[in-house]
Amino acid sequence: MLYDKKDKIKRLVEDNQCLCFNIRKASRMITQIYDEALRSLGYTPSQIMILSNIQELHSANINELAEAVSTDRTTVSRNLLPLKKDGLIKPCDCADRREKAIMLTEKGGKILQKASRIWQEKHQEVLKAVGVKRMADFITDLNGILNVMQKR
Repeated sequence: MLYDKKDKIKRLVEDNQCLCFNIRKASRMITQIYDEALRSLGYTPSQIMILSNIQELHSANINELAEAVSTDRTTVSRNLLPLKKDGLIKPCDCADRREKAIMLTEKGGKILQKASRIWQEKHQEVLKAVGVKRMADFITDLNGILNVMQKR
């Protein structure tokens, strides 16, 4: 009986055609891979992505970061707290003081370098497992879906 139920659950998951369910399932699975890989640094993939965007932009305020990582300001603020506490980011003195822009510290840059190496290793593993063409096609398709949905 238990075996039959496990088979039924497996079929339910595999046969599910809901876009939301499948994107969330894939997101959780991929996120777990990167979470596990970055755990040794003590930061989440979301926090590392924020650090990467701050570095790329040289300085950024919360609105810019929220747009860059496609999330809301509250989530960005929550992710910034440990980064600030650990000295990875600091207020930027180069921008309009009303913006409350932030920039990476030297320590933040070092963490980002370590994270980048770890991320690159995991990315190569995922590419190898999925296939370069399949991954490129998937990203293209996913971006196409996102563009359509943003216009509605």
